[in-house]
Amino acid sequence: MLNGGLLALCLLAASPRLLADLNPQAREDFSGASVLASVGDTVFFTLNTQAGLELWAANAAEGRVWLVKDIHPGSSGSHPFFLAVLGERVVFRADDGVHGLELWTSDGTPAGTRLLRDSLPGAGGLLALNGAKVWGQSLYFLANDGVHGLEPWVTDGTPEGTRLVADTRAGPEGITDTTYHLVEFDGALYLGAYNQLWRTDGTAAGTRLVHAVDSSVGSRAVHPFVRGGQLWFSSGFSGGTTSHFHVTDGTPEGTRLVVTMTSKMSLELDLGSRVVFGSWTAGSTSYTHWLKVSDGTSEGTLPLATITSSSTLVWEHALNPSGTVRSIVVPVDAGYQLWRTDGTPEGTRLAQSLTRKGGGVGLLGDESIYVGADDLGPALFAWDGTAAPRVVRRFAALPSTILSAQVGSLFYFTASDALTGEELWVSDGTEQGTVMVSDLSAGADGTAFVALHPGAGQLLFIATPKGGALSLWRTDGSAMGVSRVATGITSSVVMTTAGMAAFTLDDAAVWLHVLPEGAPERPVTRVWMPPNQDSSPENWTVDGSFAYFGTRPAYNRIELLRTDGVGTQVLRGESFSGGSPYGRRALLGGTLVFLEGRAVRATQGAPGDAVFLSSALDMVQLGARVLIARERGSSGYELARSDGTSAGTQALQPLVGYPQGLVAAGARAYFRQPDSTSGTQQLYRATGTLEAGALVRLATFDAGLPVAYGDRVAFVANETSLASSDGTPAGTRLVPGTENTSPRDLQGLGSWVFFTAVDGARGREVWVLDGAGARGLGDFEPGAGDTKLLDATLQAGEAVLLLQTNAGRSLVRTNGTPSGTRVLGPVHGTTWLETLHGTVYLDCDPDGQVGVELCSLAVNANQPTLVADYAPGIMPSSPSAPVFFGGALFVAATHPVVGREAFALDMDTTPPHIAPTVTGTLGQNGFYVGDVSLTWSVGDLESSVTDTNGCGSAAVTVDTLERVFTCSATSVGGTAVNRVSIRRDTSPPQLTCPTQVTGKSGIPVAFSVTAVDALDPAPVVVSTPPSGTVFPEGLTSVEASATDHAGHRASCQFSVLVSPAPDAGPVDAGAGDAGSGDGGPLDAGQGDAGMV
Repeated sequence: MLNGGLLALCLLAASPRLLADLNPQAREDFSGASVLASVGDTVFFTLNTQAGLELWAANAAEGRVWLVKDIHPGSSGSHPFFLAVLGERVVFRADDGVHGLELWTSDGTPAGTRLLRDSLPGAGGLLALNGAKVWGQSLYFLANDGVHGLEPWVTDGTPEGTRLVADTRAGPEGITDTTYHLVEFDGALYLGAYNQLWRTDGTAAGTRLVHAVDSSVGSRAVHPFVRGGQLWFSSGFSGGTTSHFHVTDGTPEGTRLVVTMTSKMSLELDLGSRVVFGSWTAGSTSYTHWLKVSDGTSEGTLPLATITSSSTLVWEHALNPSGTVRSIVVPVDAGYQLWRTDGTPEGTRLAQSLTRKGGGVGLLGDESIYVGADDLGPALFAWDGTAAPRVVRRFAALPSTILSAQVGSLFYFTASDALTGEELWVSDGTEQGTVMVSDLSAGADGTAFVALHPGAGQLLFIATPKGGALSLWRTDGSAMGVSRVATGITSSVVMTTAGMAAFTLDDAAVWLHVLPEGAPERPVTRVWMPPNQDSSPENWTVDGSFAYFGTRPAYNRIELLRTDGVGTQVLRGESFSGGSPYGRRALLGGTLVFLEGRAVRATQGAPGDAVFLSSALDMVQLGARVLIARERGSSGYELARSDGTSAGTQALQPLVGYPQGLVAAGARAYFRQPDSTSGTQQLYRATGTLEAGALVRLATFDAGLPVAYGDRVAFVANETSLASSDGTPAGTRLVPGTENTSPRDLQGLGSWVFFTAVDGARGREVWVLDGAGARGLGDFEPGAGDTKLLDATLQAGEAVLLLQTNAGRSLVRTNGTPSGTRVLGPVHGTTWLETLHGTVYLDCDPDGQVGVELCSLAVNANQPTLVADYAPGIMPSSPSAPVFFGGALFVAATHPVVGREAFALDMDTTPPHIAPTVTGTLGQNGFYVGDVSLTWSVGDLESSVTDTNGCGSAAVTVDTLERVFTCSATSVGGTAVNRVSIRRDTSPPQLTCPTQVTGKSGIPVAFSVTAVDALDPAPVVVSTPPSGTVFPEGLTSVEASATDHAGHRASCQFSVLVSPAPDAGPVDAGAGDAGSGDGGPLDAGQGDAGMV
């Protein structure tokens, strides 16, 4: 069994292995590139890939394409919206997932793609952005940052150059709730708002009110526009019929009312220095259009004509090169009327009646050229604005949608003559110069045309020949100059300095084609090849032998599968178009109980053996059973329980309303249901039994969804405070200190609940609730800004939090106290956290270069490291939170070929090998007797070592009883620790011998030889002969030595002088010894008489 304390579940050096391609069908729902702007040779475009809809770029000259930046990391996409080109940069609006929709700029490089300004802190972004206008070297626009209301802003494409121009109306209302286009005129910008016209030169001091209209009876929309070389503006009630037209020179005194139109407007057209106005009124069966002309004065405003039409719409047709004659198209019952005016009543007249009119209008020389049909049939017409239009060439028929475009001095259009069906034609304005470009569909069948794209010296067109494929074509106007560029859909065409660039897509990929003028097409560049369709594995459940998960292998179908880590097996498939497949699961012994749509089923793990247990709205596991919330009959709701068998499934208590938020805490379940009297959602507790008191209402205040922590739940009460419950009414109460803090983002972890709450002047910050109460953990967003808690997990007795502030997302580690809370560092693209065997796993882009992939965070680490890159390069795989069983890690990830499928990652479950090398001369008892050097060898055969501590080389150059060196090393298999104890002793003992020792013959001589040592408290002392020896008379040499624990020896010598014993004298033998010998009297004592 693996040691959970040391195991870190991480990827081997080998590549992840595909568990199975469960949906190998080719993807059909991908879209092509959409061009935002062309800057020189660089084309900026958006493309929807596994990174979502993001900003891409192509170099048309070099044929290179690249994802500029995954602005919103992962698969969500930032949805760029083009605003303007400033020099070599584009300015666009995008959402990075942190700041909301804000202004961004890019030069086509990752480093040069950045947020211009977080105008409205938080994920909401700018509340409004209108009327972008490039003026000079800057972009002016109208935006609402949530503080000033809708006001004028400016940017030069740099963060420091992005600013509010002027706060025209202090407070959050701004200049107006609706502001219209910015208009440039005579060195200034003008903007219209409700009731007001404003002027700015780009500075606060140069921003002033020009004119305020009468708003006493309501707000009037003010629209500025430039016509006839003068600045005009109209004002009127939205949807009303009366409009007042003014002319201004940008000053209040230079503003005058010119004309009031009492009918709805339809035209405002230039005619030299004058303006032609059109307005309309509705009759019973038709519409009357009134044409007027004005030179900007009341006296110079004259009626021109009254025209009856079948529509409220009339539109511009053409303006002659000298700007003196204007023509308009008026719909009528029989078709269209072409009217012309020179600005005089007598010069305003019907010029032509048409039964068909379509396509655009070209200008060849002094004539406008267009396609239509009169009473004699279809034709190409040319008109100089004076005499009647002339017929350039007659045709047999016109297509239902007439297409036309001008390239230089050539006018292209679609039409059909008597010999062919619809084809592409070209004209230079003469009959002989009007010819069919190419008969793409031979005979009378004709070709279906979709679009014409004019460019420099060439025309690109999209068409499908009879029996052929939809294709992109190019032509220079000659029959020999027609060629097919590509088959498939053309999504965008744009002009670059390198030629025309076209993006196409077929069944296999998105392609870039570059077509220089008068030159062959450059080599085709593949932009992106979409992966196969997804099966989107999710909702993993693991037992000892298998992992179960749900998939969506096809539209409106879900499947339940299991895997042993090698193969997969489909247990059940069902038609289903609802939410997450098999989102609720429970393992009851060897039975998997799962929620499928609105039914609870159970399987023993064999295909097709799933049995129906109960209808269900939700379910949760309580011990060896599941508690089910379900409908009861045709109306009403109830609780039920099941042990995973049909016989063991039974109804429990009826409910008063729809149950929500079913969650288990300890041996109880909690949920909320509506109270019919108060209309509030109230919290209930259930034990899953039929006993009395098994279902209890815990509180009457309004309850949010409960979150389990330990054997309790926490929830938001009355939308203002945090509440906690132990499952009893008495133990369900508001948490002190959280009143009126509007808690959100609840995350239950062990005995903690982490949440965010409004913390006075600090704004919304992270709090924690435990047995000691609720408290704030820190000011992660300084000031009044808000912090958002996205996810949380446990690791080594602490919590790891995923937070989002205005600066981005970051990881925080905490022990539940403010002093024990520390920010680890920023993370990029992280959306979830998951702890497996002591290691935190997360999705992240660790360096901004690999996309969002699977990462891990070790216990002592501040930053995550990459575990596996499923989609090499900058494209993200956006992996799911992993599960572990059988020595493998299982995730769902988006692969660039197979799509989003299940992958297994075989694990390294062994920590690194650590071996010390100690170099030195070894004495006795493990002591080194000279300098010692230490080196470590650290390695792992299965994965790379990611972290070491104390594993550098070392030396011991001073004596020591013991010096301990510790080397720890972490690989993807865990952390290993090795210790080495080094003992060094280079000094011998100090031995002290006596100078000379004396003794008497025949008597043992005692002496003392002492030794001391710097490290050894008891060196071994040896004397030869030893103390206590009976030395012979005379002088004897003694050799003494001392040896310490390292084997060092010291010696000394001294002498022992033994003198003879002294004469004893007479010996008293006692009474009765007289005459007993030469020795004198010997007293033998009493009773010794006569004894020898």
